[in-house]
Amino acid sequence: MAVANTTTLDEIIAKSGDEMLLFSDSISNMFIRLYCDEYSIIEFEKEVYSNSTLETELKNDYLDLISFDFKSKDAKYRLKKLIKNIYRNHQKYIEVEIVYWLVIRMTNDEYGLINGCERLARLARNDEFDYMFIPKEYVGLESLMEDLGFYYNPNDQNDICEKTRLIEEYKIQIKELNTEFLRKLIRRGQ
Repeated sequence: MAVANTTTLDEIIAKSGDEMLLFSDSISNMFIRLYCDEYSIIEFEKEVYSNSTLETELKNDYLDLISFDFKSKDAKYRLKKLIKNIYRNHQKYIEVEIVYWLVIRMTNDEYGLINGCERLARLARNDEFDYMFIPKEYVGLESLMEDLGFYYNPNDQNDICEKTRLIEEYKIQIKELNTEFLRKLIRRGQ
């Protein structure tokens, strides 16, 4: 009698999520957060000099990063360009890595569903890079959530309750959309 495969989606996501990102969690977090303007240059520089696995993971790109002038006027712009080149040196696009990073973290409840949905919707509308693989439903849900601020009176208790109910409903829809999107990304990466 054959035993059914009992691997859960969470186990598949956890295993595949690690393989989907180019670098370890700590380095991916560091690069993506700076690239998305969630990290200051000062925080990033401290992380560069304190990360013990950076040299091993970056290999040839390590020297470029540790010799970078973090104090220059255009440091943020040049650092983003350097990070983009590091990913290209590994035949990856930072823009795609950001999508993977967001979706994995949203699925694992490490990144807020509403903020993640807003960020994915902005990326899907971006003209600088082809994000056509991002489901347009993120844009729709983001628009619905944005509209809530216009249609409900913050001083009316009934409106507050209805708005809260709708937000929770949208979170469920985002979670379901995100899980399905991650499954597609996993299949795409295999």
